[in-house]
Amino acid sequence: MDRMRQLIHEAHRRSLWQVLSVYMVASWVALQVVEIITESAGLPDWAQPFALILLIIGLPVVLATAVVQEGRPGKQAEEKDAASNPVSPSVGTDDDLADPHVVSSSGQGSNQGDSPVPPSPGGVKGLFTWRNAIAGGFAAFGLLGIVVVVYFIMWSTGVGPVGSLAAQGVFEEGDAVVLAEFQNTSDDEALGEMVTEALRVDLAGSSIMTLVEPGRVQDALRRMGRTGDETLDAELAREVAIRDGFKAVVQGTVGSAGSGYLFVASLIGAESGSTLATFRESARGPDEVIDAIDKLSQDIREKAGESLRSIKSEEPLEDVTTSSLEALRKYAEADRLADQTEYQRAIAALEEAIDLDPAFAMAYRRLAVLMQNSGRSLSDQVAAATRAYELRDRLTERERLLAVAYYHNLATLDVDAEIRAYQTILEKNPDDRTSLNNLALALLGKARLDEAVEALQRAVNGPGASSSAYTNLPGYLAQAGRHQEAEEALAELEARYPGRTLWTAWINCQLAAFRGDAEATRAAGAHLLALPEAQGGWRSAGHLISRLGAAMAGNIQEANRSTAEGVQEMEAIGDWSQVLFLELTSIGLELALDREDQAANVYSRFDLNAVLDSIAPEVRDYTGVLRVLAALGEAEEVDRMLRRWQADRIPSSSGPVFEETRKAAGAILAGRTDPGQGLDALNELTREINCSGCYVWPRALFAERAERWPEARELYLKALEGGTNDFIGEPFQRIMAHERLGKVLEALGEPAKAAEHSAIFADYWADADPELQPRVRAARDRADALGAVTDVSEGG
Repeated sequence: MDRMRQLIHEAHRRSLWQVLSVYMVASWVALQVVEIITESAGLPDWAQPFALILLIIGLPVVLATAVVQEGRPGKQAEEKDAASNPVSPSVGTDDDLADPHVVSSSGQGSNQGDSPVPPSPGGVKGLFTWRNAIAGGFAAFGLLGIVVVVYFIMWSTGVGPVGSLAAQGVFEEGDAVVLAEFQNTSDDEALGEMVTEALRVDLAGSSIMTLVEPGRVQDALRRMGRTGDETLDAELAREVAIRDGFKAVVQGTVGSAGSGYLFVASLIGAESGSTLATFRESARGPDEVIDAIDKLSQDIREKAGESLRSIKSEEPLEDVTTSSLEALRKYAEADRLADQTEYQRAIAALEEAIDLDPAFAMAYRRLAVLMQNSGRSLSDQVAAATRAYELRDRLTERERLLAVAYYHNLATLDVDAEIRAYQTILEKNPDDRTSLNNLALALLGKARLDEAVEALQRAVNGPGASSSAYTNLPGYLAQAGRHQEAEEALAELEARYPGRTLWTAWINCQLAAFRGDAEATRAAGAHLLALPEAQGGWRSAGHLISRLGAAMAGNIQEANRSTAEGVQEMEAIGDWSQVLFLELTSIGLELALDREDQAANVYSRFDLNAVLDSIAPEVRDYTGVLRVLAALGEAEEVDRMLRRWQADRIPSSSGPVFEETRKAAGAILAGRTDPGQGLDALNELTREINCSGCYVWPRALFAERAERWPEARELYLKALEGGTNDFIGEPFQRIMAHERLGKVLEALGEPAKAAEHSAIFADYWADADPELQPRVRAARDRADALGAVTDVSEGG
């Protein structure tokens, strides 16, 4: 109350101009406060205009109060002159200036010593007081608060026209929504497609609805007997929604309005076909189109039931996409082409979009993905992913996390950071198709095969299904030993996405290899190489599969010829990353055979440093190089390569991946002279990185050499189960594990199991190269001898 009195007293002392100045400053402060609260607390957009109207209404009230209480500007000077010359007659009369001491309480003059009685407030002066003005201001903003509270009560309870669909029971969190192509009646032919794509970006960040991805829509269209390439108009979108059980359809139109545009959108119930809500926004010109789409998306999300705080916490659409309409148009074109697997044309469209807006972060991220899918060089992929990461603040939360994950996948190689990014997206949107698919790949990098399969199954069975998830699932199921399911998943892929010859050929390679069928693996590799569209990295993959099939049968000479052919082809086209990979896996093959001399010969025949010099620093496979060098016992080369890695100053030159590789190389080097020490160091490392399925083969070898038989058995059995992201090495190591288990289990006094594994190995290598036949005979003899012992034991 004291502060109130002090405020009124100060107001009485101010002139009209001072009051006006103070009011303007106070109004500006009030509007800033309302704006901050609107953004942070998620108040409706009309809260700020409401506050402005209240302040405008209050302005004449304040000015009138100043005039009534203090007089017109300049009047105080007249009063001052009159006070200094009291005998001067005033011009005219002014009853309001009568001295209260001259009039008695009865209204008649009196010179008696009664105390003066002030007049009772009344009339204009009694109404326009500072107390009333200030109290009115508080009341006005109190009214604003009440209106906002009532609005939120109605919104959250579903009452009246502002009630949310979720509160009304019409919509539930996570309901799937199909976005139809906006009908375009404007004079800009591409505006409809562009508006649809921009709205897709914004709605994808919604926590209340799950936007059905284009790939899932195409699946539904194909099941309806269509090509999948049709324009998804409102009628067709509703048909898709009804067929697949999606909740609603967002449809709309774009029209011209003078020199501007008018956007109208509707949320339609799929089953009933009734209009759940209608939204309208306008843009006075091309520069306002993005803002209009942003507001349209906000209205749709708010009406569905998403809180304004959640919506307003996101960056404006223009900030997370592009301010260039032409660039956004090219992005929309690229997205459409990518859905049709026209990757090269999609990449060209994205590059045009980036030329129009070099800060178009979303275009860079999409470019990195399409480059990987189309087999572009790894250095190009890393460059695009790195640029998207650098511009990540210009992305929506989902796109930003995808950019972070992709950057870690390609640049830092930090799988744990990649997994965290995808899991963050899935916490908000459990059906996000990209995150589920890519999370599966990352989980396999940590030897978490079962979790990876689960993620892919969630992807193909939810509203976020995509061709990538369908493509990856068969191979993962085969790797997990679920061969019948793998065949069914492949059939489903071919039915949903016909014509994907390359990917189907690759999946057949995986299914044959993990089935343990060497001959089928060889044939699958040959088929892949025979495809005309198999170019670039696909040629390298074909040679690797052909080599794998030969090696699985013990035909190492044939395997080496496949490697040499692949190296020659990759050198001819200048793909040195593939050259390095082929050579490193060839050395790994000899090491898995326990033929260190031959491995050293392979290493010596190619110039490792020259190959590395031919590869961009950010894509040099230092982890693969260092593991091979350590296994060969090249301690000095290991140290030199670690220094070179750090000298490159690339994202992976420091951090967890560098440290893990350094420790692994040190442990493998130590294990060459002290297998027990090497095993302990690798075991400690796997606990540190939380990956019990990592470094299984070197750990198993060290356990066997250290005669730690129970541990060796456990690790070789784990190698049989597999579950790593080494599609090329794992099927071969599984066969070699049978040979090793025959020896280990014999040492453990388990003759029946030892005989079984030895016989399996001997069968695989029945037609092995002549120089490997002694190993086959040894395994066969062990199987026969231990089998005989088992028979005698059982008979006795």
